[in-house]
Amino acid sequence: MATRTDRVEADFVVVGAGSAGCAVAARLSEDTATRVVLLEAGGEDKNRWIHIPLGFGKTFADPSVNWCYQTEPDPGAADRRVFWPRGKVLGGSSSINGMVYIRGQAEDFDHWRQLGNTGWSFEDVLPYFRRSEHQVRGADAFHGMGGPLCVSDVEPHPICEAFIAATTQLGFVRNDDFNGASQDGVGYHQTTTRNGRRCSTAVGYLRPAMQRPNLRVITEALTEKILFEGCRATGVTFHREGRICTATAAREVILCGGAVNSPQLLMLSGIGPQEHLAGFGLSVVHHLPGVGQSLQDHYSAPIKLKCALPVTVNDVMLSNARKLKAGLQYYMFHRGPLSMISSPAALFARTRPELASPDIKCSLSPFSAERPQDGLHPWSGFTMIAYQLRPESCGEIKLRSPDPADAPAVHPNYLASETDQRTIVAGLKLCRQILENPHLKPFIASEFQPGPAVESDEQLLDYARRRGGTVYHPTSTCKMGGDPLAVVDAELRVHGIGGLRVADASIMPTVVSGNTNAATIMIGEKAADMARQPMRLAAQGLRASEHIPGCLIEKDPPLLFAWRGRATQLFAQIHPSLHRRALLDRVAPAGDVGELVERLAERFGDQHPWPARHIGYRVVVEGEVAVSEAAFEHTETAVVLVGIALAGIRMLTLSVIDEVAELPGHRTEIADLPEQPLQALFAGAPALRHEPPGPLGEMDQDRARLEHRQRPVAKLLWGVVGRQSPACGYSG
Repeated sequence: MATRTDRVEADFVVVGAGSAGCAVAARLSEDTATRVVLLEAGGEDKNRWIHIPLGFGKTFADPSVNWCYQTEPDPGAADRRVFWPRGKVLGGSSSINGMVYIRGQAEDFDHWRQLGNTGWSFEDVLPYFRRSEHQVRGADAFHGMGGPLCVSDVEPHPICEAFIAATTQLGFVRNDDFNGASQDGVGYHQTTTRNGRRCSTAVGYLRPAMQRPNLRVITEALTEKILFEGCRATGVTFHREGRICTATAAREVILCGGAVNSPQLLMLSGIGPQEHLAGFGLSVVHHLPGVGQSLQDHYSAPIKLKCALPVTVNDVMLSNARKLKAGLQYYMFHRGPLSMISSPAALFARTRPELASPDIKCSLSPFSAERPQDGLHPWSGFTMIAYQLRPESCGEIKLRSPDPADAPAVHPNYLASETDQRTIVAGLKLCRQILENPHLKPFIASEFQPGPAVESDEQLLDYARRRGGTVYHPTSTCKMGGDPLAVVDAELRVHGIGGLRVADASIMPTVVSGNTNAATIMIGEKAADMARQPMRLAAQGLRASEHIPGCLIEKDPPLLFAWRGRATQLFAQIHPSLHRRALLDRVAPAGDVGELVERLAERFGDQHPWPARHIGYRVVVEGEVAVSEAAFEHTETAVVLVGIALAGIRMLTLSVIDEVAELPGHRTEIADLPEQPLQALFAGAPALRHEPPGPLGEMDQDRARLEHRQRPVAKLLWGVVGRQSPACGYSG
């Protein structure tokens, strides 16, 4: 969609129309009062090969839709440069990938939560997977219907059938749903296709959303820099048609450029390791050493076989008559070889019996090639690949120059860990064990690579280094967390910067156990909810006060504080369900924090002197303040909830007064509270008790706490005192 303006204004500026970016922009624009601008460096997805599933072979190295990156010479890959395709088109890599729909293991997301990322357990993210999905098999506990992303079944193939039979005969279970209760076992993948055509995020999310007048999609727009006022992002500059243009964001800038381009743009904008930025003469806006670090990717090693029967895709492409037949079959029915994805069948397995979940994936493809970008072999062939699901090795992405048009330097650091080396060798051995089964013997004329001469562990590892490559799953270069190399928090906000989030595969604390596209789309869904949560609250009457002079404005999602009884425990919950009207019955907007304090003191001062029971814990945030009060009573327990929308305050001091007068307002049962886990906000506060999650899990523990209703009635008032702090980010 073309635009001739040099300056555009919006509430949200989304950079990158890829797997996450299309989801973010589409969801944000569902609110017709919200202006969204989506910038994409590539063009529209008009290339016909994008939409034909087997056409991924045509777009794999097409620079018109692909960044065609190359890594730096990598010691783990025998000092080779490894080809890294990344989508440069609407839909991003979801428009050029192999269309395999794998979410990862539930344990992956639970691990993210264990690392301190509240709201990212499997139980937390499953609703977003379900919401994104239109499952052709129907909805169930793990799958949804009616979502933008169509998830379909593949056609059976004789080699895949033999592969599944061989693997089950070896004792592995048949699994018809890798995204269900368990990932273990062998079966067919599901695909991101609809009626035999690719269902990218451009097709599923963006195309319907582009009909909305509040969404502007600007293609061929290379974003060059994020703009700041102090430590708050206010927009971006981008290059288009020979001009430098500006997109300003009244609320937020959201980076969705992926694991390569998001850290690159942050560093070009002055956010990253200060010594690295200084080496290119870039002014440092905020020293954030983790930008570009913690890079993870799945490295694979192939076994390539010459096929004894003419049933492979190679055979189709070697015959003009069969190509014509395949073309007609696809044109008329959207079926046949042209509807095939990259790897229809796979096995998820353990290389060591003591492992709690699969650590290796073996995929089967009914075609073979020296390199995908070189075309298929001129003989009948098929391929098995093995890759480690959870690599330990981490690399990095650095700037190559301060020019946004120059590709960054990618250092993947493949197979640096002994565990990674051992696992890839075990994976190759497992592939050979399967291929030796009688069910597959009729299809194998010979093993072309690595060949029977390669037998020992040392030889297999050397082969993996020389002939292996990426399966195109880079992640974690702007990882989420609170450790020294984390770039964003659990709300995907860049540490130390207001008005700026990252929402793509780069935020994954660790790579998921499998293909990354589904998880990246989930991240986009969740990020959109986080970004629009304050708008939902505002729509229900909770509005922010006037801007506090000298403070940065950052409309962060609200915090919900709940106190039960006297000196029991404090919780905070950040969840989309906070927009529920039941929690927002009363609204008391404040012109500034001092006015709010005066109001509360005037109202309750007769019962208790104002700063009674000062806790002395401070939370540094950015934002304006509005307060919503609601009293919830059940049997002998009364709960007072205060929702605080935070945007420009530099410091909050929380104070508590016991036995205050009963608050007027809406009443409801405790059972009506949102059914999401509550997370502890402050650990170690003198008047509070922090209990880490135990074996029951957070939801079970918190539900048990809410159901314990025998304590004496107690009431709570949160007083909010604000003052400015000169530093950006969190302190105190």
